[in-house]
Order: sequence, then structure tokens, then C-alpha cells
Amino acid sequence: MFARGVRPLLDQTDLRAELEAHYDLAPSVELAEEMGDIYARMDRVVPPPDWAMHAPYVAAINRLKKERNAVVLAHNYMTPDIYHGIADFVGDSLQLAIKATEVEAEVIVQCGVHFMAETSKILNPAKTVLMPDMEAGCSLAESITAEGIAEMRAQYPGAPVVSYVNTTAEVKAASDICCTSANAAQIVAAMEGDTVIMTPDKYLAQNVAKQVPQKRVVWWDGACIVHERFTPQDLRDFRDWNPGLKIIAHPECRPMSWPRPISPARPRASSIGSAARSRKRPCWSPNARWRRISRTPSPRSSFSAPATCAPI
Repeated sequence: MFARGVRPLLDQTDLRAELEAHYDLAPSVELAEEMGDIYARMDRVVPPPDWAMHAPYVAAINRLKKERNAVVLAHNYMTPDIYHGIADFVGDSLQLAIKATEVEAEVIVQCGVHFMAETSKILNPAKTVLMPDMEAGCSLAESITAEGIAEMRAQYPGAPVVSYVNTTAEVKAASDICCTSANAAQIVAAMEGDTVIMTPDKYLAQNVAKQVPQKRVVWWDGACIVHERFTPQDLRDFRDWNPGLKIIAHPECRPMSWPRPISPARPRASSIGSAARSRKRPCWSPNARWRRISRTPSPRSSFSAPATCAPI
């Protein structure tokens, strides 16, 4: 089991009072200036007054990491102060899972959602894995259980089950194999038999089905609440506003008859790289929260809004 916090993160009043009893967390322009090297990593998206508020927290957490022999694994969706200020390793859920096997520290702090911390604990059973908020969940991972896997097996006897890595340990254990958005088509194509069950993301499954026409791909009716929001009209409106726009879509976005060609669906790690290479052409992604902009070197990159966190 991973260590659980004693109160929800959203209980900010009590939490801040408790922290301020042990640490000096008052906004500090002086400290912000002293930590200018860290601020330089995020000054494009974090204004100086905000950094004066974040700096005491960043300083305190970085001291604690050394004292407790801890590392911070931060998902791409973290705010810039976490991503650039305290994270030791950053990436999508798969990249963080790989990094979790390489750390030597005794404590892993997982800045992400529940299934990511679960994966880190599975890969490091002897280490302490902490989550800042035990209620941090993923709508996609929560859309299916082991019972749901059993239902699909009963409906399609003998068909192998391929589950997305964004699932709970319980669901992974009930599946035959796990995939990522990058290798899903390859995994499905390699499965024996004509029919393959994919869980839990129906849109990833539908996109894979187009890539692997030799297989009958059936799916669980699950989806990410963020990716499900985007429609062809969103793209039409954005193209009208910015002609010549390059659009990058993740495989978790619903398959649609896009009004004009878009870049092939791709995993988020490569979508960031693709946006970074689009320095001469405006780039828009119906994938995630604005925070991703701070990770993209190209100042011409843009992201849909409003959008909320969708862990990958």
C-alpha cells in the first residue's frame, strides 16, 4: 500500500496553517530573485508576482527532498512551478513508469493520478510511494473494473484483452497485455485470433481499428472526459480564426471526419516534439491543458481552452 495523506488536499485552510507552522511560506521577492535560475525555466508562463508566491514552496520542497532521500516524478500536466521547480523526472505516464524503475531514492513522490502511483509501487515494492492527493483520479481509468473485463470476455469468448496503460492495477491484472498510445496498433496486430478486445478507451480502440483493418477490434465504452469534449466544429472555428493552422491530435480524441487533414494521431510525448518543431507554422492541439505550452519551445504553439487535466 502507498502512504495516504491524513486530509484531502482541497482542505487548503487547515493545510496551509499546518505547513506555515513548520516552514516560512510567505511570498518573498528576495527569495524569488535568489532562485532566478529556476524561475528562468518557467518565466515564459509564470509572471514575477506569482513566482514570488511559489518560490518559498519550491525552496522548502527541494530541501525536504534532500532530507528525506526522495525524488519527485511529475506528469506533463503539472503546473510550471512543480514541473520546472521541483520535479526530478517528468514525462507522460509511461515515461514516469520507466523512470520509477531507475530511481535509487528511498521515497518516490508521484505528482500525478492514482494509477501512476500504483504503477510506481508495483515496480518498486520496497520503496515508499507518496501522493500529494489520494483523491487524484483519472476518469478513463475509473471507467472500467476487473468485472468489466470479465463481461467483455464473456461477450467475446477467447478474444484477448488489450488494456491501455492508463488503468488500475486490478484491470491490468485481469487483462492479457497492456499497451500505450504509441504501440497500441502494433500490440493489437500481434494478438492471436480475429477479434481483439480493447479497454477502456473506445476512441483509442476506434482509431486503432482503422490502423489494423485485419482485426475485428471491439471495445469497452469508456473515454477521457477531456478528449471527448472536442468536436469538428471546434477545429473549423479554430481554422477560420487562424488559416494555415497545423493541428495535432492524440489517439484518445474521438475519430471524426475532420474538415481538413490533420497530423496523424500520436502519443503525447511525440506531440510535444512535433509542436516544438513547428516553429514556422502555428500549431494547435486539442489534447490538454494550457500548462503544456510551458513545455513546448515554440512560442507559436497553442492549445485548446478551456481544457482540464487528462492524465496519460
